[in-house]
Amino acid sequence: MKYEDIKQGLETIPEKEVSFNGGTIKIKQYLPATRKFAIIQRVLLLGGAYNGKRDYFIERVEFDVALVREYTDIDFTVLEQRGKNQQGDSFYEVYDVLERKGVIDLVVSNIPDEEYKGLIEDCRKTVEKTAEYGRSFPHFFDRIDKYIKEELPKMLDTISENLPQWVDTIANGIENLDPEKTEQVADLLQEKVFSLDPSSEYNKDNKPKEENKEQEKTEQPPSVPSKKKRGFD
Repeated sequence: MKYEDIKQGLETIPEKEVSFNGGTIKIKQYLPATRKFAIIQRVLLLGGAYNGKRDYFIERVEFDVALVREYTDIDFTVLEQRGKNQQGDSFYEVYDVLERKGVIDLVVSNIPDEEYKGLIEDCRKTVEKTAEYGRSFPHFFDRIDKYIKEELPKMLDTISENLPQWVDTIANGIENLDPEKTEQVADLLQEKVFSLDPSSEYNKDNKPKEENKEQEKTEQPPSVPSKKKRGFD
């Protein structure tokens, strides 16, 4: 059997129409793999996973907005305009509107469970593995290798071009030093350095007084569950 035989007769999955705010939103019931990959890439790039870091808030916001953009027919020209001329709502302002108006929960609740859970699982595993690699020694050495090959030559070229000027600037500065100001700077540096040494005479005479502060107790607002638990909640 050939791939063409398998592909033949493949039916298009119809979108689901949902009434909202006096209009209709079309929600895809299946998202092609290339578009799922686009969602995951946004979370990876902006959430910091490539560098071994995880920013939960950014990951959640990027995922939720990307989910709405990819699965619905909502026109997000406002974000494109923002990127071109800084006019219109920012990315986080768009997120606030979608969250407060209940659009994100609406979209999540109208995507088939298997489709949504599969995307969440793929995103989680990809982010976790990428962040794990970002903290590893191989990644560390890859970054050093990239720096040596790409950034170091640029830095050496800059030094080579500007070194004569830097030397002249330093020489002129030394010739024009004010002895009195130099002595004041030396005294100030000595004071600061000694203040870092617990055993120094300066630090013994200038110990800060410890103050007991009571920790403020903050009440957490009650959580409001949605119909379907969202992936990054």
